[in-house]
Amino acid sequence: LREEYYRRIRYADQYFSTVGREGWLTDRGMVYIRWGEPDQIDRYPFELGKKPYQIWYYYTQRRAFYFVDDRGDGDLQLQYPYDGDWRSRGSMGP
Repeated sequence: LREEYYRRIRYADQYFSTVGREGWLTDRGMVYIRWGEPDQIDRYPFELGKKPYQIWYYYTQRRAFYFVDDRGDGDLQLQYPYDGDWRSRGSMGP
């Protein structure tokens, strides 16, 4: 378990780091470290009239996490419900 934990931290640092912020400290990094690799990621980087966002799905845990680039700096912020529980949202999507 310890090796997997540190592997996830390294992965988060490599793929989710932003200027001045290590990947494990980002919202996506924290979710990745806690829940692991998502079963599916829907990416929406360029939609007219919307900020870039991603939805991470964890089917066996019945969770979906919704991240939005509110500041426009590439650091996608986790949106409510923070625990990703589908029942909190009423559906799978945002």
